[in-house]
Amino acid sequence: MDQPTVSYNTTLPMFSKMPLYLVQHDYRTPLDPTNSVFQFAKGYRGSLFHYYSEHPVEGASFDCAMSSARLSPEGWVNVFPSEILLKTDQGGDTPLIVDVGGSVGHDIEKVRAKHPDTVDRLYLEDLPSVISRSNCDERINKINYDFFKPQPVRGARAYYMHSILHDWPDDAARKILEMQRDAMQVGYSTLLINDHIIADHMAHPQATGLDLTVMGLAAGRERKEEDWRKLLASAGFTIVKIWTSTLGSQGIIEAERKT
Repeated sequence: MDQPTVSYNTTLPMFSKMPLYLVQHDYRTPLDPTNSVFQFAKGYRGSLFHYYSEHPVEGASFDCAMSSARLSPEGWVNVFPSEILLKTDQGGDTPLIVDVGGSVGHDIEKVRAKHPDTVDRLYLEDLPSVISRSNCDERINKINYDFFKPQPVRGARAYYMHSILHDWPDDAARKILEMQRDAMQVGYSTLLINDHIIADHMAHPQATGLDLTVMGLAAGRERKEEDWRKLLASAGFTIVKIWTSTLGSQGIIEAERKT
């Protein structure tokens, strides 16, 4: 169960139906996650992620493919120096890092490997069908969570999202951000977004290719820096810094809640 399986079951049918979908929709960019090209190809009404929750075999293949896709030559805890979080950490039993929509736990495991003494303060959140397939360290806190609902872990040092917001149009992405914002402690909590930041010139082909893919699968989009700034500002955030690496096509946006 890997990328070829997902390509055969999901992306190939979606791309094969994209020309007809666009003709029937006057070439308008899809903005409804329940009515994009994927739904047209599958004859399904509902989001990509609801589809996978109802089709667990395909869902397991998708999770496996996403785990592979999120691997990078340089781990995210090195692109963003995670030591920064520990320097101003409140300590004790307070939550350290919450991996929001973290799939089966590949990214939170990188934190545990680098900072093993923090393991019981690390949180992995995703839908129940995904969390049940996680095989990360059993000491990591695992929570069934829909990121369109209020964030249950409050006052964490950092809330981390990897390749989450690119799956959603702006209105839905703003809702996800607001749910995290309301759990954050002003002046302490940090938002970390690990996603593509499309360059204005000579954009990375992986980012532009994924822009078309997530549009068809989920009415999502990849975003330029200007797009990220507008989206985050509209949800009550200010960008502190954008961290990048020459070894990967994604960057990490460090943001804080506005006072």
